[in-house]
Amino acid sequence: MGQSPEDLRRDIEETRDSLSENLDAIGDRVSPGRVIERRRNRMRGSVDSLRDRVMGPASGPSGQSSVDDDGGVTSTLRSAPESARQQAEGNPLLAGAVAFGVGVAAAALFKGSQPEARAVQTLK
Repeated sequence: MGQSPEDLRRDIEETRDSLSENLDAIGDRVSPGRVIERRRNRMRGSVDSLRDRVMGPASGPSGQSSVDDDGGVTSTLRSAPESARQQAEGNPLLAGAVAFGVGVAAAALFKGSQPEARAVQTLK
């Protein structure tokens, strides 16, 4: 019918331990130092990922080969976009050229401001 005092004490102690763990987890989650550390780790991971995409991974690309019934033509065509991405991935000169091209295209699309026009006139 009822629980013994030892069972009640054990249940109370388990509840306290569980509550203590939850409060510690909440405190750790909202701690300003831990928030900053998590953001710093996330930013570092993003920078590392971007660097690997532009400069290529440190270990180099791994190639896989397979032969289809048609002598590999199908697999070559299917892997062409991925192959092009991998070749461009480790080439910082290509990444710089693409960035320069995007900048030129953006400059051609957007008109200059009045202060820029006056600065050009004074330089002429």
